[in-house]
Amino acid sequence: MLRGEDVAPDPWPTLDAEGLRTLLVQLDAHGVLGLLHARASAGADLPPGVADAAAHGARAVAAHGALQVAVLREVLSAFDRHGLPVLVLKGPALASSVYAGLSERPFGDLDLLTDPRSMDVASGVLQGLGFQRSVEEAPEWIHHWTFTRVGPASVPVIVELHRRLLASPPFDRSLPWSELYARSVMLPAPLEGARALEPVDGLLHLAAHLVLQHARSERLIWVSDIDRLVRRAMGDDDETWRVLGERATESGLAPSLVDALRAAAHWFATPIPAAWSPRPVSPELDAAHARVRARASVGAEGARLLSDLRGIRGIGARARFIRSHLLPDQGYMKGWYGIGGGWRLPIYYGRRLLRGVGHIIAHTVGAGAERAAAAEAPEQWMVMPEESSD
Repeated sequence: MLRGEDVAPDPWPTLDAEGLRTLLVQLDAHGVLGLLHARASAGADLPPGVADAAAHGARAVAAHGALQVAVLREVLSAFDRHGLPVLVLKGPALASSVYAGLSERPFGDLDLLTDPRSMDVASGVLQGLGFQRSVEEAPEWIHHWTFTRVGPASVPVIVELHRRLLASPPFDRSLPWSELYARSVMLPAPLEGARALEPVDGLLHLAAHLVLQHARSERLIWVSDIDRLVRRAMGDDDETWRVLGERATESGLAPSLVDALRAAAHWFATPIPAAWSPRPVSPELDAAHARVRARASVGAEGARLLSDLRGIRGIGARARFIRSHLLPDQGYMKGWYGIGGGWRLPIYYGRRLLRGVGHIIAHTVGAGAERAAAAEAPEQWMVMPEESSD
């Protein structure tokens, strides 16, 4: 159905109330209710109970997207008045360029990429618009700063201002801002006048976002993004595919791209030239790809930071990274733990250190299982295990 294939109603299994609820929760979590509604609107038959949920989901996604886009246009206008270049990433850019409308592509945050030298000025512009900046643990290292403002109907609007396209070392050094902005393209309505990644850069970003930054928590909508961008921008143009392969290898993202395209071909029958294949990356980058994909899950930050540390170059840079995360600013500690300071601060610094060590130990003990899960074939991602009949 998601591939656009004609599916007769006969194969649909009969679901009880609990089964239907589970299916709808999963479809919503994967962000594809809007896509299913678009297929139903084109005449496809959806399973009983799904059509109404898909229509409701599409309306909700469209309404939320319209609210977000209005705020985004306000933000982009303010940046333009201050002469700040910016690129719109992911959801809003894709919804306006490769999908039929806002109802097909949900997005929760507004992701923007700017010149890393402009982060402080851009932060001031956002705060001038009423956004509050989150207190970051290590703002000089984190690849984006987060800003929040309450919008209409008390709906929070979150802007993530990125200084780098990717988060995890060593891939945070891939695809520098100056090159990305020089190659960027204009977006159509409703974001006319805004700029976004050109398609080859966009595919590399989407692949790394799916494969490296969200390993073992992949979503179908992110795979759909790759499928749509390939169909819209790549087609069967040999030169564009050649450029994609070369840039994937040069950036070290070839393994991520290959895996992402395999997932897209499996779930959406994405057309990929049979003879196309990027050149292999160095053994060091191949190992880094496997390490980042197998890094600890969100919430086990001590182990995640250890993985990032291994990708940072230079003893001095590594020492600054450790210092920033082990002993973050007191303002961060007070806000994160809700304490007033004084004698309690050293206790929470110690507690923080012990939790990080615990994360590292737990990750080390379970490293074999996590590596095995991370090494699963892309065709197995997002496949729920069958329940035992016992």
